[in-house]
Amino acid sequence: MDFGSWEDLPRSELARRDPDLLAAWDRGSWRAWPPDGETPQAVLARLVPCLDEIVKTHTGQTVLIVSHKTVLRLLIGHMLELNLRSSRRLEMEPTGLSEVHLQGDQATLVRYNDTTHIQHLRV
Repeated sequence: MDFGSWEDLPRSELARRDPDLLAAWDRGSWRAWPPDGETPQAVLARLVPCLDEIVKTHTGQTVLIVSHKTVLRLLIGHMLELNLRSSRRLEMEPTGLSEVHLQGDQATLVRYNDTTHIQHLRV
């Protein structure tokens, strides 16, 4: 996702520059996105054709998709037919694993945000 003028800035700077917009973003508002950055709709417009190509090319195979949480939330939300606001509200921890089974045009969420693989590292 292109974060526009927010790219590479610490949250403290975003809070100083755009407090209302950052608060709306944090609430998961579907109408909030970084200035000069991609909208959630634009991200999905790039993701969906890519997902369709992966499904066509790898039918019957297991595929691992690795990305950042905003992109993954939008992608999983799209596959589960959630609206953008609901997709943005999905919680996702760093290194969280999610598993979606695709059969035709049906998506089944098997596992979401599983962090058991790092439980031994938590203090």
